[in-house]
Amino acid sequence: MAVCYNRRQEGERREIIDDLPQIRELAARMDRPLSLHMNAKRSRAEYRQIIGSGIRKINIPTEMSVAAVDAIKKELADKPNVNLVNLMSVVRRGVKNIARQYMICLDCIPRGKKQT
Repeated sequence: MAVCYNRRQEGERREIIDDLPQIRELAARMDRPLSLHMNAKRSRAEYRQIIGSGIRKINIPTEMSVAAVDAIKKELADKPNVNLVNLMSVVRRGVKNIARQYMICLDCIPRGKKQT
């Protein structure tokens, strides 16, 4: 079951934070974990509220895709004749950095852990 982020209701944009009571109620009735598809970063406190409401999985592929495209654009602007193997390394670092930022924010890894 996916819970939509920034869903529209009667033409207005609604934030998930506004819907936490409904999400709690839905989570209590479901026999499966709820997932959230993200497209914007949240504060640590907001993630705590979201997770506390019953969300058990947070997907971040949109931001990872944006990070990959941004890394490609920057690298091609700096080095138009870049080797494709090197380009993929740059993309990997950009995507990994986004995932790491979420992992730190959600306390999946310690803040002091170095990126490898």
